[in-house]
Amino acid sequence: MVDLAGVGLLTALLRLPLVLASTPLSYDDGVYGASVVAMRDGARQYHEVFSGQGPLYLPLLRLGDLLGLQARWAPRVSGLLAAVLVGVLGTWLVRRVAGRAAGLATGVLLATSGQLVATFGSIEADALVLAAGTVAVSLALAGRGPVAVGLAVGVALS
Repeated sequence: MVDLAGVGLLTALLRLPLVLASTPLSYDDGVYGASVVAMRDGARQYHEVFSGQGPLYLPLLRLGDLLGLQARWAPRVSGLLAAVLVGVLGTWLVRRVAGRAAGLATGVLLATSGQLVATFGSIEADALVLAAGTVAVSLALAGRGPVAVGLAVGVALS
């Protein structure tokens, strides 16, 4: 458990500067950030706010926005939580298959990978897809039923 908590903390700390940035970090960051702000004001998905992503994308961004207390940077909270989830579950997956040392090495690599820091630090659909896919693999490895695994795969694909 200490390994998982450490990986989760390291993952979050390395992404905080990007999450707390006051300006958009990418085109998607600006567009989807504006979409979340519109939803704060009551705009409805696929009525007043369009998303080229799947139907769960904007609601998950809005949930992150609420968890971030609707601060300017709050829509990025979903990506931050997705990063922590991927780091912790990736550590757990490899630890379960290859032992503690391999799991910890995997967790540190996931936490510090430059590409994953960038992807999970701004508003990117990739972060949520990777997290949902990691949940699906974790559920399958943990021996959860096909319904739980199917739901996680469905979330990843949508």
